Amino acid sequence: MIDDRKANMPFSVLAVAILLMASVAGAVVADHSRSGNNVDMTSDSAAALERSVDDITSYVEQELGAIILDISKDDSLGSLENR
Repeated sequence: MIDDRKANMPFSVLAVAILLMASVAGAVVADHSRSGNNVDMTSDSAAALERSVDDITSYVEQELGAIILDISKDDSLGSLENR
């Protein structure tokens, strides 16, 4: 057997360095994936907000139309010029 162990230490340090770099690379990839998901969630939220604004606008227009219809049909308010 060979009793010379002088070369073992550099290889051990190299193996630890590679493991650390792999861990850091894994963390960077995971963070990148999470940020991509956050972008998707932000665009989904913006789309939901836009749909809500459209629904509110539609509701307000519908209610205003109903008010105008009620006013135009109400005989107790007098003639059309008085209303």
